[in-house]
Amino acid sequence: MPKTQPTEDTLKQLAEILETKGSLSIGMDNYPQRNYKYFYEQCRIHGLKYELQPFRRWFGGSLSTNGPRCKYIWRVTSNQALKLFETLRPFATARGDLLNALIAFGKARQAVIEAGGSADEANWKRFQETAQQIREEVRDWNRKKFRTKKMLNEFDRKSA
Repeated sequence: MPKTQPTEDTLKQLAEILETKGSLSIGMDNYPQRNYKYFYEQCRIHGLKYELQPFRRWFGGSLSTNGPRCKYIWRVTSNQALKLFETLRPFATARGDLLNALIAFGKARQAVIEAGGSADEANWKRFQETAQQIREEVRDWNRKKFRTKKMLNEFDRKSA
């Protein structure tokens, strides 16, 4: 992480990129051998390398591409995503409610992990139910921004 922090103007610019190009969601990894699901907040932004480097510099995560002519993808999950959401929330306008839900989810996830995490089965199961509900709310919120049936079907296919 850099020693200098981003200025307020820089945070406003990052929030604008997040709102226009960002994909904000709750991810889920399945562990059938252990009989549980792991939920985490995540953010992905597609863009040009120079646009995404400030995100990586200040918030961590990974920057990748699928080839020399492809756009870059910056991805951050869990605690790094929570830090991103909390930092940019005051500057977000269009996705403020979504960021609030993701921040609440991230804090609940952290509380469960600090209280014993998946080792405490009853606590973890209760969290999984809450996480699934919030995940569906986030999905519904994301679906509302799509106007045409074709776009909605494409979104459903990608997020299934």
